[in-house]
Amino acid sequence: MSPDYAGGSRLAPQSLNAPKGTAVYWMNLDSEIGFCDPGFHDVDISAINVESPVLSTHETWDHPLDDAGDFYYIRSIHPFMTAQVDVSS
Repeated sequence: MSPDYAGGSRLAPQSLNAPKGTAVYWMNLDSEIGFCDPGFHDVDISAINVESPVLSTHETWDHPLDDAGDFYYIRSIHPFMTAQVDVSS
């Protein structure tokens, strides 16, 4: 599935559509675009009890989304950074 990238002070894309059972990949590109913090991020999808390890710049993490629904996630390190994955059946 197309990756979801962290960049600057927001997540992009803000919404991603994925079929049920698809592994969604996240990549931390924060420091690559010139943002001035150390660039550490994680993915927290609390609705399904999933949290990634902390990702430093250029690290990736993936997780299969096996249930249909709209799943909002945050970066717990920066909780103002939010986005969602819409999983279709």
